[in-house]
Amino acid sequence: MIANSLSHYDNALSQELTELTESANLRIRELGYKPYVAPAVSSGAMQLLLTLRGEWHCGSVCLGGIWFGVKNRFTPHGLETEALPMPDALFARLRETEAQLRALVREELREC
Repeated sequence: MIANSLSHYDNALSQELTELTESANLRIRELGYKPYVAPAVSSGAMQLLLTLRGEWHCGSVCLGGIWFGVKNRFTPHGLETEALPMPDALFARLRETEAQLRALVREELREC
């Protein structure tokens, strides 16, 4: 899910960007490539160094049993996730995404 901006959020544009990203990733997969390999190699080292330094970094964290990509850092008191005010429409999209992910997890667990 992509948001064009938190301060000037445009729901229609954000949904279009999300759809374009999804279709581009699927197209790359059709060609036989995994779209996460190059970003993992190029960004992974930087994020790992920031993590080890206790600085803010981008990473996936488990929030309520669902993994989300958020800016976070490790402190002496534990994991701290970035909490920014966001438009209601964006928050609604995040809640919808969370519900879809929960449904997928439940379906996967039933198949095991």
